[in-house]
Amino acid sequence: MTSNKFVRILGYCGYYFFARYLPRNNWAGGKIWKKLREITCRPLLRQCGEDLFIDRMVDFGKGDKISLGNHSGFGENTRIIGEVHLGEYVGTSFNVFLTAYNRDFSRTDLPSVTQGKRPDVPVVIEDDVIILANAIVLPGVHIGKGTVIGAGAVVSKSVPRWSIVAGNPAKVVKFRKEPEDDAYQPGMTPIACKLPERPAPPVDA
Repeated sequence: MTSNKFVRILGYCGYYFFARYLPRNNWAGGKIWKKLREITCRPLLRQCGEDLFIDRMVDFGKGDKISLGNHSGFGENTRIIGEVHLGEYVGTSFNVFLTAYNRDFSRTDLPSVTQGKRPDVPVVIEDDVIILANAIVLPGVHIGKGTVIGAGAVVSKSVPRWSIVAGNPAKVVKFRKEPEDDAYQPGMTPIACKLPERPAPPVDA
């Protein structure tokens, strides 16, 4: 057994049998609980930056398909399945569900539960994104920089930068600032019908 596998096993056991049950990061002694979770999670993740934060009862499986940038992490009871990439300063609140896992139910001659899964479709979350309580982000979603995902939102399509997204199914309800001309990046399927119209420039008499 290589030393890397041994470290991963120690981290896995340390996190899932001990650290994930420690008190919340914002309780008394929170810096200690946060650090212990970071120490046990770091060898499990595919990639992670500095100042990782993982609150209690987060479940990310083996973690080998998850990447986190600097100052990013998951709030209490967050569940992550499959390949998920987070940028810098990304955070989730309570009970958030992020999944790249996709089931196959294309055949009607077989029960849906027996058809297994399709290939995972990665979730990509850019920098400076916050995902509020009980939100769900589904496979293949790309969340643009500066986005706020509202509580309870079910995000099934990619969203542009600087948007505020809410509802089930989720829709862009507002932009935090005037979006750039390329807010809908290549490959994104916009949720909003269109970007806000900009006023026409004044015409000289």
